[in-house]
Amino acid sequence: MRRPSPATGSPRPGSARTRPRPRRTSALAVAAVAGLTVLGGCGGTSTQPSGSADSPSQPGSSNPATPSPSPTTTPSGTPSSTATGSTRGPASRLLSAGGLPGLNADFTWHQGRTHRAGADGFGTCQQFDLTTIGASRVVQRDFTGPGGSTAAEQVATFPDQMTAVRVEKVLESWHRTCAARVNPGANFRVGKVATVPLPAGSGWWYVTSWSKGGDQGHFQGFGVAANGSTMALLTMDNDGQDRNYPAGQDPIAAGVRAAAGLLG
Repeated sequence: MRRPSPATGSPRPGSARTRPRPRRTSALAVAAVAGLTVLGGCGGTSTQPSGSADSPSQPGSSNPATPSPSPTTTPSGTPSSTATGSTRGPASRLLSAGGLPGLNADFTWHQGRTHRAGADGFGTCQQFDLTTIGASRVVQRDFTGPGGSTAAEQVATFPDQMTAVRVEKVLESWHRTCAARVNPGANFRVGKVATVPLPAGSGWWYVTSWSKGGDQGHFQGFGVAANGSTMALLTMDNDGQDRNYPAGQDPIAAGVRAAAGLLG
């Protein structure tokens, strides 16, 4: 199946909603973060996933991987890393409809609700919501576009930078295990991670896709931007026949850059 691309014209009509998943607030969610806390004790600096923003995502990254080893907790009284920049709330860091890149040059998003994030994982590969795995506050803004396309952004704040780094590592591990855990439809594929060079912090993205019957498929771009103790997640969903953009120019990559600009 070719990946749907709205690079020319608007996306084809169809449902583009992210598949809801029930909240499973259990020891699994705690373990997902706890298993990576050792990373926070190694300097609190985020390392980006492999790949490059100059290489568009390709389907097929489906080998499960095990998250980083066991945790060490920060001793009581030890200063923790904190976000640099202002103390603005997460809602003030959300993109507007005009600031969210469209799926092609003629594409316009329409802003929907801004609300507290729900209990479901955000994106096809996510097992738990950000609050369950360590976020202090999470707000979400929804968008709609032509042909049934949808997008959403979450901005989360964390108690400190080390917690944000650990959560980012959890998100990376969920990408690696996604193809083995998730089955939203036939021919499900998980694209490779590509990094987005940013002036500060880290940014990365990938695309998942599956068949919807005939020559139609569904595509979801998922992106992450992180800076200090603040993180933004983005999804862009559309139906179509393929999703072909020049290297590094997928709209979800542009969305990560735009979101990162509001995190500092």
